[in-house]
Amino acid sequence: MSKDNKDQRPLSRKKRGYLLAVIGGTLGFPIGWVVSPLVLFGLNKTIKDTDGKKTNVFKRWALIGIVGAPLCLTAFTSLVNFDFQRKVDRCNDGRDEGCENLLENYFSRLKTSESDREKLTNPIFTTKFEQFKAEELEREAEAAKLAAVEKQKKEAAQEKANAEYRAQNCIENKGGENCLGINTDLLEADLLAKAQPYIDTQKIIEEANKAAEAKFKAEGWWESKPGIFVKWCKNASSSYPKRGDCPYTDTYMDSVWRMMVWCKERRCGNIYAKINIIKGKDGPVMGWTNDTAFGDFGQKVILTFQTNSNGDRARLVEFSTY
Repeated sequence: MSKDNKDQRPLSRKKRGYLLAVIGGTLGFPIGWVVSPLVLFGLNKTIKDTDGKKTNVFKRWALIGIVGAPLCLTAFTSLVNFDFQRKVDRCNDGRDEGCENLLENYFSRLKTSESDREKLTNPIFTTKFEQFKAEELEREAEAAKLAAVEKQKKEAAQEKANAEYRAQNCIENKGGENCLGINTDLLEADLLAKAQPYIDTQKIIEEANKAAEAKFKAEGWWESKPGIFVKWCKNASSSYPKRGDCPYTDTYMDSVWRMMVWCKERRCGNIYAKINIIKGKDGPVMGWTNDTAFGDFGQKVILTFQTNSNGDRARLVEFSTY
């Protein structure tokens, strides 16, 4: 038969077709792996094409498999149960000395099935079974220990690689965030010597930033809008900044509250703020007032809220820039 003619064969007659039959036979467990390709082989031998039309062999093979797979599964289960019972009998009557053969082949089944264990009457079985369980636990513990050690090795290698990567970035950028949090104990001496000056400098910068941030919060600043910060003035003084926390502004009403707006990171433009005047700790709103101003990038602006309403404290209820 020529190569061209071989290529014209249907898939059911090729090696790939038999491979598919073996894979399909998995539904029938080990028996299916043998029976499935044999059925396909038999169909290929018995079914002939008629009137030049090719018969779909795989279709008939699949229909047979619908019935055959459960039969193979049933047969396989019966064989396993027969073999198990035979080994149980050999253990009980002493032919399987120490019940070793039974335990080697069906330990997992016996471990999970109390009803199967109750079939064993040989007292040696209980001792051997517990020994097998102890050995399995020991193997599992050893495997877990080895896995933990391997995990530690991988984590240590990854941590070292991260430290080296951050150190290289620190050197290349001559400072920056990558210089912080490096585990210097994991670095080789030459790499550490190059990175250490930048690490020390960045630590000083970080400490200064933290101190400035703590001072910033202690002064009462909060971010009202992205890049724009505000705080209530508690001690306005005409001698600011030598004295007080805000400059004094002229007022002509009885109750006054001042707020400083800092256009710290962006231009504020026109500023509008509105406050409610509240009586007592949880008292009612006695009135409201507002103020406007203009602030450029980096400027600090004072808003002065004043009223004749009989209130004890103010609450910012609206703040906008445009």
